[in-house]
Amino acid sequence: MVPKSVLQLATPRAYLLGGTNKIRDLLDYALREKSQETLSLYHDEVKSLLGVETALSFASGRAALMQILEVMGIGEGDEVIIPGYTCIVTPAAVIAVGATPVYADIDINTLNVSPDAVEGLISSRTRAILAQHTFGIPCEVHSLEAIAARRGVQLIEDCAHALGAKIGNRYCGNFGSAAFFSTEQTKMISTVKGGLAVTNDPTLGKALERSYAQLPGDDRTRVIASVARWRKRALETDPRLGGAFAFAIRRLQRLPLTSTVFENAESFDTDEYREALDGYVRQPTRLSAEQAAIGLIQISRLEDDVKRRNLIARNLTEITRLWGWKIPTVDWENTRPSFVRFPAIVQDRQHWLELLRHNGIEGGVWLDHPLHPAGSNFTACGYEPGMCPNAEAASSQIINVPVHPRCAAWMADRIANLK
Repeated sequence: MVPKSVLQLATPRAYLLGGTNKIRDLLDYALREKSQETLSLYHDEVKSLLGVETALSFASGRAALMQILEVMGIGEGDEVIIPGYTCIVTPAAVIAVGATPVYADIDINTLNVSPDAVEGLISSRTRAILAQHTFGIPCEVHSLEAIAARRGVQLIEDCAHALGAKIGNRYCGNFGSAAFFSTEQTKMISTVKGGLAVTNDPTLGKALERSYAQLPGDDRTRVIASVARWRKRALETDPRLGGAFAFAIRRLQRLPLTSTVFENAESFDTDEYREALDGYVRQPTRLSAEQAAIGLIQISRLEDDVKRRNLIARNLTEITRLWGWKIPTVDWENTRPSFVRFPAIVQDRQHWLELLRHNGIEGGVWLDHPLHPAGSNFTACGYEPGMCPNAEAASSQIINVPVHPRCAAWMADRIANLK
């Protein structure tokens, strides 16, 4: 039975999310002892959206990657080629299954891995290649598919940034042997913490399902805190509330009882984050039903969201070129990015960050190291300076701005008139 505390935290009213009675009914259904049904419904919606045969949800994207690697039999003595411009949890997940990450440099014009660099690193120990769609900009996946087929290795899509992105008429996640996504709070949809593994290979799909059935669920305390954080941030960032709720939260946080509640919601994953920076990832767990319900709400809006992001990105591409920003090359004819954020290479990063902040725009610097974030334990993941010169150059000059619907209506105009 779902604890009453979770029911209270995870049943926002329809007006809160700008939704309909269907959304409210969905949450009510999900939280009335319907854990398996809710997870199955979430998996079915992901399969329907992406057009894949198998979809399973995990407590993180790194957990999804670990399960894919384990089911493929990749482990001790094996090598996995990954882009040298990624989050540290990616190589950490490879190491967690006993394999060794091998870093391939990127094409600085696209910020995606260079197929030539990948092919030059394949050895007799190589078992898989990761095809990462950085910032949701599709990589040269067809070239990587050809390399994988020619050299007899697996191709795994890293779609952490790319839920909703397309190559031709096919969604990212449909190429290679399998793919994984992140649904962490900074990604295309947020279950606060979470990830997905998908495949069209029936044998691999059955193996993933058997392995998935043996996994434990996430810790209940973490689930409750995750849902509390989602509800709090949904209210704080709702433009119709005009900042009133955020103001109220700041006041409430001064009170002893409510400050503890808010602190728990914001800090429950602090230890896990520190572990990740040190190159360690926890053993995989399944996503909770409550978080799956949150994901269901957002999946239904994803297609419209991606279309808006692309319109904004095209506009920003023209505007920011006037400022001398170097925008990644996008094949607009044959791909549709998801643009988890809008990236650019700039000459004076600190200047532009300060200027953006002065104009009320949240500028970011990820990915700020070949194994983002800067300050992580890169040695533990086997990365040494000079391995990926293009990635090192890009990470020192990268800047990005959000393009989600809640901020984008006014942002392009402000960027066009920066002063």
